Parts: sequence; structure tokens; C-alpha cells
Amino acid sequence: MQAYNDMLHETVNDIIDSCILDGIMTMHRAAKLGYFHIISPDTRNRDKDPSDLSHQVSYHSYDKDNFSKSHVCCRCVKCNCKVAATRYASHLSNCMGLGRNSSRRANKRIAEQQRLEDYDEEIEEEKAIAASLSVNRGLTAQIYNSLNGDSDSCRNSSNGCAN
Repeated sequence: MQAYNDMLHETVNDIIDSCILDGIMTMHRAAKLGYFHIISPDTRNRDKDPSDLSHQVSYHSYDKDNFSKSHVCCRCVKCNCKVAATRYASHLSNCMGLGRNSSRRANKRIAEQQRLEDYDEEIEEEKAIAASLSVNRGLTAQIYNSLNGDSDSCRNSSNGCAN
């Protein structure tokens, strides 16, 4: 029974250590990569009394100054541009190519790329056909000249065939 309790105690301690280290590593990574301000709590209101409601933001239409103080901007982790916190989720989905317009643009880009690849393949095929035709023309002229017995004209011809 003692071995079971020791094993249970060790397992619980390992789980607690793992959870604590996960939190610490997440905060360290956020601080190192520069997005700690997004996931950290607001430190400006930490020393105020939680029962004091005077520091809370009022959203009345006549109170524009408090709204501008509460308007928080974040940096996008993908493109590093400033985005309002209320628009961050939609911006990030578009920035990562998950939005409706992004998928349309991606489909258009894929179609354009496919069209360019098809065009390149057509040009390569035409070049291969042209090269094959020029070789065939030279061989045809050489065969024609050899059949007619005109070997001098073949050596002097511009296509450079020699018997």
C-alpha cells in the first residue's frame, strides 16, 4: 500500500510540475517573441482596489476619452502590423489565408499559376517541334541531294550537312 501511495504522490507531483513548467515556458516564449502584452493581464489596474469601480471604463456616448483609453491595439504574429484587439481574430484568419476572400484570392492565384505552367509547357513543346523540324529539314535536304548526286551542293549548303 505504501508503494502505491508513493507512486501516486510522484505522479501527481510530475503532473503539477508539468503544468507549471508549461505555463512558465508559454510566458517565456511570449516574452521572447514579443507577444507577451497580448496574453498578459493589464498591469495598470493591478494595484487598485477591485471593489473600486471608478477605474472601470464607461462606454457612454458622451465619454469618448475613456473609449480611446480602452481601445487596445495588438501586433499580428504573422504580418506584424498593428490591429485593433476587437478585429484581431478576423485579421488573423485573413492573414493566414482562412477567410472567404483569402480563399478566393488563393483560388485565383492557383488558377493563374496553372495557366502560366501550361503556357510554359506549350512553349517548350513548340521549341521541341521547331528543333525537330529543322533537323528534319536538314536531313531531307541531305537525302534529296544524295539521291540526285549533287554532293557539292550539299557541302556548300547553308545547313552544314556533309557527306
